Amino acid sequence: MLFSSQDPHALNTRDGKEKLRDETLSEVQKVLKQETGSPGVENVFFTSFVMQ
Repeated sequence: MLFSSQDPHALNTRDGKEKLRDETLSEVQKVLKQETGSPGVENVFFTSFVMQ
């Protein structure tokens, strides 16, 4: 639900994209820590960004 709840106007800015990247990393690490005991991921990169 993280991606579908984003404001498209905020994602038009670099700061908005960086905030989404940080939130994505946090959510992925949270799930991995629950499942494996380790955050497992150090960073998240978007190679392309498409909004509809």
